[in-house]
Amino acid sequence: MASKVSTPLARKAQAAFTLIELLVVIAIIAILAAILFPVFAQAKNAAKKTACISNLKQIGTSIILYGNDNDGVAPIIRECGGPTMPPCEAGKATLGWVDLCQPYVKNMGVFKCPSETSAIVPVPAGTPALTTATAGTGYVFGDSEQRLGGQNRSSYGRNMNLANNSSYTAAESMVQYPSSTILVFDFAPNSGGGIGGGPTRDTGVEQRGASYNIVRDPKIQPEGPGCTPGGATYDPSVSFFKHLTPDQQRAERSQYSSTRHTGTAGYAFMDGHAKSFRPQKIYGQCDYVFSTPDTGNDGSTPDFRL
Repeated sequence: MASKVSTPLARKAQAAFTLIELLVVIAIIAILAAILFPVFAQAKNAAKKTACISNLKQIGTSIILYGNDNDGVAPIIRECGGPTMPPCEAGKATLGWVDLCQPYVKNMGVFKCPSETSAIVPVPAGTPALTTATAGTGYVFGDSEQRLGGQNRSSYGRNMNLANNSSYTAAESMVQYPSSTILVFDFAPNSGGGIGGGPTRDTGVEQRGASYNIVRDPKIQPEGPGCTPGGATYDPSVSFFKHLTPDQQRAERSQYSSTRHTGTAGYAFMDGHAKSFRPQKIYGQCDYVFSTPDTGNDGSTPDFRL
């Protein structure tokens, strides 16, 4: 019997995939991708959330350390516009609360959340300084839509109930419940200082970097008593959206900062710890008060009030 001769061409034909086998392999890969890609995305989001909480803890600690060096008082919002400060001037650089905290943190990078990707506007060289700002520090006061410099350098807001440039500062001794009193939190991109935004007396100019409450979806209000729709002390500004500048409002429309991390946001507290919460758990100032620190914190839930 004549033996079969195995040629290279024949061996190649025997080793090749059939069309059906190739389609099966492609289908398996597609199924695995559909399963694993969401897992990878979740892991990436979880890593960003962890990094953000770490940032907030460092910033919260910096505010506490600043207070230790300044009679227990938190850093002011900015170095202009207060009763004993020079008036703010458009086109001039001033320092914000971010700059006052800077000596107590590792680097300015901690003020940007990895999930908030707005581009920082650099301060132009040669910008005149209004207060103690020096080259490379502070932000330029003025309409944030003009992008004068320093906008978007922070992803976090400071609790304005602790220090308002216009009339008061709240000493640490006034805080009854440090573990539930919010220091800093996920917020709209901002200059790390300003109190601009309308339509109230704080007319829209510079990005707001401090507030009395979070920015939330109007459908998501705090649970329980206090600032709830229909309550005697309810104010629509509980959402705080309307007090932001137009560029901040656009950022919030694309993603509410209070749900930045898969439905939650990060918060640092007066006792030094940091944690994420859903917006339903957050209480804020009920009335839009400028003259004195607002009270009402009972220690049971995260709160902007003292």
